[in-house]
Amino acid sequence: MTGWLPKWMSNGFKDVKNVDMIKHLVVLLRRRSASNKVVFKYVAGHTGEIGNEAADVSQLTSVHRS
Repeated sequence: MTGWLPKWMSNGFKDVKNVDMIKHLVVLLRRRSASNKVVFKYVAGHTGEIGNEAADVSQLTSVHRS
């Protein structure tokens, strides 16, 4: 996000998938106070990372319910 977000914003979010969610993230990031630092960390998918695996299961469950 740190590298991509400024590029997306400068080109008007052209060709960005899930643009509504990304724009909402921008709003939330702008609302935070200076003391609430946000750090984005890359996590490779499907490598056994507990939080990542749980998110994957949650996402798949919601897709199948649609």
